[in-house]
Amino acid sequence: MPLSVAHGPTAGLIYLGSVAIGLLGNLTLRTGVLSFVPWAAAFATYPAFLSYGGWGGVGTDEAPQPAMVLLAALLGVGVHLLTALWGLVADHEDGWTYLPLRLGLRLGAARLLALTALYLGLVTVAIGFVGTTSGLGTG
Repeated sequence: MPLSVAHGPTAGLIYLGSVAIGLLGNLTLRTGVLSFVPWAAAFATYPAFLSYGGWGGVGTDEAPQPAMVLLAALLGVGVHLLTALWGLVADHEDGWTYLPLRLGLRLGAARLLALTALYLGLVTVAIGFVGTTSGLGTG
């Protein structure tokens, strides 16, 4: 927390918002179909934190590229799929119905892992492309 505020008040508030999104999602949406929403929302705040906070607190004071925010949100969905893979069996036994479990039941865990790796690779390439062509900020 102190490190996030050291990057500036705007970046610190954005980080606190990300933590609040994660906490709220963990308490309310974790076991349901919309479990990916807090992951997408929390990851979507990272470009804003980086844009306003910059490196060592030297930010640009400009909003992040909308494309970068969207790609960060898509990255969050992929990370959610990847981190959920290890507990699919136990979560199924507990009666959870979240997105990775539904996909795992339909595709199988091995296929879901392969598709998630491909998805994350494509999103990462897109982030690299947008970052090198447009930059992080809108200015």
